[in-house]
Amino acid sequence: MGGRGPSDFSNHIHIIPTGAGQERVLDVQDKKPFSVSWLPNGKLLLLRAAAPGEAPRGYLFDLDTAALRPITPEGVRPTGQSSPDGKFVAGRRADGTTWLFPIGGGSPRPIAVHAPEEVTSWSPDSRAVYVASTGETAVHVYRVEIDTGKRSLFTILSPSDKAGLTYMALCCVTPDGKFYAYSYNRQISELFIVEGLE
Repeated sequence: MGGRGPSDFSNHIHIIPTGAGQERVLDVQDKKPFSVSWLPNGKLLLLRAAAPGEAPRGYLFDLDTAALRPITPEGVRPTGQSSPDGKFVAGRRADGTTWLFPIGGGSPRPIAVHAPEEVTSWSPDSRAVYVASTGETAVHVYRVEIDTGKRSLFTILSPSDKAGLTYMALCCVTPDGKFYAYSYNRQISELFIVEGLE
């Protein structure tokens, strides 16, 4: 199943089956969703959304009951997806610090992610996160252990042809840590010389 929020940022989410089946439209009350991801159990959705007059925050949407509850405080946006064990959501505060918010309830805990880095993915055992920040010609991706804060360089992403690079976005690492995907912006222009003007 795939999910999307409409391009006009209405308060609906469309769940579209990848095979046979009917599209399901979810009403998220007065919230405007900006991003949506699945939790591992397939029964909850993680939303980055905003209520009228409020800053975006993280919400959990229960597909069985249609209940919607906040998972992060106002102004703290979730980054990446939930942990593979379905226990935590990473959120970035306005001061640039990153915290883990328990899905089942409880106090959040800080993790050693340095602004402007963001959590992009998790390790399969939920004991580490992959973090990165945007760049112009290269993105350094680090693996950070949750309990110890130990970090190690995972990879450096950069196209072999750097001509015209202006921006490299955050990457996504697969759960097994073997593959990753990233995107970048390239602007190529040509300079012309005009002669013979009076």
